[in-house]
Amino acid sequence: MKKIVLMFLSVALLAACSSGKQEKTAEVTTKDSVSTNVASEEAMPPYMSVVGDSIEIAPFEVELTLSPKAAEKLKKVKETIIVNVEFMGIPKDTVNNEDYMTLGFAPLPTSRPQIELKSEDRIAKFSGVRISKKVYDAMANKDFEININTFSGRKSSQDNLLDGGFFQYKASKVMGQPLKLNIKLIEE
Repeated sequence: MKKIVLMFLSVALLAACSSGKQEKTAEVTTKDSVSTNVASEEAMPPYMSVVGDSIEIAPFEVELTLSPKAAEKLKKVKETIIVNVEFMGIPKDTVNNEDYMTLGFAPLPTSRPQIELKSEDRIAKFSGVRISKKVYDAMANKDFEININTFSGRKSSQDNLLDGGFFQYKASKVMGQPLKLNIKLIEE
């Protein structure tokens, strides 16, 4: 009888210890999940934040310096300047991404890709630019590239008048500082 009672108490004690261990494991898992979420938000670069189902890029400015000839011509013909910003990266799934297969990168669609400036304006201010969180999460490297192009608004001519050079850098290298472009006429 003593053996049966001892065996019953041993099983009960073992069962109690096991269930306590499971609860403790569940609690630790929950805490780990919470801390992982907090860590991933903290790991996000300071120039990005999660807003609903989007990633919002902190406001930034693109400052244009025109050559004297370009400034004179744009003013004379009342031409505008378009500043176009594209965000690009490499997707996790490179095989099924047609853009990547064709271009070697995938554009990240944004909510506000370009600004048109009057000929006398020199600063394009971008704010409220968002990237879909789903698209952002599908990127292999979260440090996407920023490509900035400038061209004339084609008000005075069907052809682009401006040569804005080439600006393409990793976001981590240029965000949070002035983005500057030197622009001249194509004919210069």
